[in-house]
Amino acid sequence: MWNKSNNKKWKIQNKILGLGLLACVSSVQAEVLIILPESGPLARAASSIKQGFLSAYTASGQKVPLKWVNSDQKKISQLLKQHVSKKTQMVIGPLARQDVEQLVQTKPKIRTLSLNESSLTAPNIWQFSLSKKEDAAALQKQIALDEIQQLFVLRQPGSESEHELLLMSLLSQSELQLEMIEKPPFFLKSKQGILLLGNADWLASLHGLGH
Repeated sequence: MWNKSNNKKWKIQNKILGLGLLACVSSVQAEVLIILPESGPLARAASSIKQGFLSAYTASGQKVPLKWVNSDQKKISQLLKQHVSKKTQMVIGPLARQDVEQLVQTKPKIRTLSLNESSLTAPNIWQFSLSKKEDAAALQKQIALDEIQQLFVLRQPGSESEHELLLMSLLSQSELQLEMIEKPPFFLKSKQGILLLGNADWLASLHGLGH
């Protein structure tokens, strides 16, 4: 699940994670390839991850070159083929779940840390993601800051069961009025908000719908 809140947990956990990963790359000739979307629905989440990782990079004093690659609207197999070289010691990313599934299918030979979870697995791939309860806690903090009292929830068709734990956790942590909807509202009143739950392609398909 990804939402528009500025998730500080991502920054903190990625700072810690970044320190550990950089410590694993010992050669001064090594290179870390980081695959994140610079545009599209997940760009904001990717920006928080990037800030956390760069903070870890600065704190570590490492000189390992970081190569950033934009994954928005690109096939993971092509990105790996184009950007992985003999110097590449580790790949971090991608972020979108469907991209992680593509990553698993490519079965990369290099150590790779995906930044989302998939039911599929493959050697050399580690999967990292916040739990649904942590997602709900971070979302609740942002909702409180925005003083939202009524939240409309629009889920990608066919993915409803995937988000049940998140919604249950959110309800247990707040007194929000949750209303499930089947299409984006034309407008939102004061203290109302909308939560979109789905993959990047579905979120992109909503562009221009509603107001």
